[in-house]
Amino acid sequence: MQKTNRKIALGQPILEAEERQAIQDVVESPWILNGPQVRAFEEMFKEYTGAKFASAVSSCTAGMHLSLSAYGFKSGDEVLIPTFNFIAAGLSILQAGLKPVFVDVNKATGNLDPEDLERKITPQSKAILLLHYAGTPAHMTSISAIAEKHGLKIVQDAAHALGSSFEGVKIGNWKDATSFSFGPLKMICSAGMGGMVTSNDEVFIQKINSLRSYGMNKSAWDRKESQRPWSYQIHDLGHNFRMTDIQAAMGMVQMKKLDGFIQRRKEISERYSEFLKNESLFELMEVEDGSDAVPLYYAFRVKSGLRNDLGMFLVENQVGASVHWDLPLHDHPLFHPFVPSGSEFPQSIELANEVLSLPLHPRLSDEDVDVVIDFIKEFLSKHKG
Repeated sequence: MQKTNRKIALGQPILEAEERQAIQDVVESPWILNGPQVRAFEEMFKEYTGAKFASAVSSCTAGMHLSLSAYGFKSGDEVLIPTFNFIAAGLSILQAGLKPVFVDVNKATGNLDPEDLERKITPQSKAILLLHYAGTPAHMTSISAIAEKHGLKIVQDAAHALGSSFEGVKIGNWKDATSFSFGPLKMICSAGMGGMVTSNDEVFIQKINSLRSYGMNKSAWDRKESQRPWSYQIHDLGHNFRMTDIQAAMGMVQMKKLDGFIQRRKEISERYSEFLKNESLFELMEVEDGSDAVPLYYAFRVKSGLRNDLGMFLVENQVGASVHWDLPLHDHPLFHPFVPSGSEFPQSIELANEVLSLPLHPRLSDEDVDVVIDFIKEFLSKHKG
């Protein structure tokens, strides 16, 4: 097959005239930070997820950090986390002064293995920071039961999972806290970066609202009508993790398009699966029973040690393939001090060596998908027999 001159991107947001107009409206308004657009975005997000409360933040990483901090855990308390993961989740644990305890995953789904989770719980365990890998929900029923049994909080990294549901309940409306991402490759984009924390615990969200804004007891927006709008108190060590109104305005426009984004992602994923499922070199990722998974990445497994070969072949032919992820967290030098001698994570290691992500985003045309599939066919023709 002849090489294409046009790069097929791994991911790409759809930003159109409506997004530009929303930004312009904010630029011409009196508030551009943590103001009325942020409040409106929070209301829209609550309605979509079904959660009672939402707090807009600067990123999903910030949301995880704030969530762990808001629970008031002590330095050195343990947070259980799947080792097959993006670095941001692990960093949020360290930044909150807590200790990561790495847990293996189910290689079929990429999500936390409940059996290994329960084996790793100690008297110092305080929380589970779980991931919904590539948009596939973790098994929330079994994990919630384990958390309740041991008195653990659940903080969900839903960077991949906006729109996904488990047993009919949207991700974002399960216990205890959930953090979403609005980065450029995510389900929606809020001017490059942004995040949202949802919860059904009002006191918890009030704490998040304070911590995201330096630890202030009242934000500038909340003080604007008071007799002394410059007056506030600091009760906690907070951060500057606020969302701008520009981000929120774009986020709301994107939310109105979300159903269409989801439909297109599912269509493309089905095209890939229809082809890949018939090839013995590949193994499709699975979803838990009861899940409605919205794919953020199209991840699948490449066997026979050929993942890197296929990935590089696609990249060399202008197809934006990637790996989510290799290395697992426990193999990064930063986390070596937190990995006990003799620790084993066989499923995470196998998955990290085999998983590959194909381009997946609403901008992809049917022709683009055909090109990706044709290049994979070309690779197979050179590696069969």
